[in-house]
Amino acid sequence: MVSNNLTYQDTIDKADQLDFPSSVLEFFEGLMGQPYGGFPEPLRTKALRGRRKMDKRPGLYLEPMDFDGIRTKLKELFGGCSETDVSSYAMYPKVFEEYKKFTQKFGDLSVLPTKYFLNRPQIGEEFNS
Repeated sequence: MVSNNLTYQDTIDKADQLDFPSSVLEFFEGLMGQPYGGFPEPLRTKALRGRRKMDKRPGLYLEPMDFDGIRTKLKELFGGCSETDVSSYAMYPKVFEEYKKFTQKFGDLSVLPTKYFLNRPQIGEEFNS
């Protein structure tokens, strides 16, 4: 609002034309719960442009999680998995897949000291992991 010189009323009037960040839209959907007193209308309806509205806690709208299916999928994709892998994939599937592809390509960098992960060592410098 501030950077675009919009007043409160401008925001409401133009909500169906403004490009809100996905985090704001997810908030208006109710994915982060319900604010005290509810969402401001008609701002919410205009901003969502037909997207779903959750008026109860978000977990009520979720399908049951198939952990066995996730475990099977991860074993097929990556040759094995731990319970931590299953949980990580369940919460952040895209991030987990990117992480696994990265570790397959570069190996386990968790043993590398942070200093050398973020910056290259000096030529001839030795370090222990």
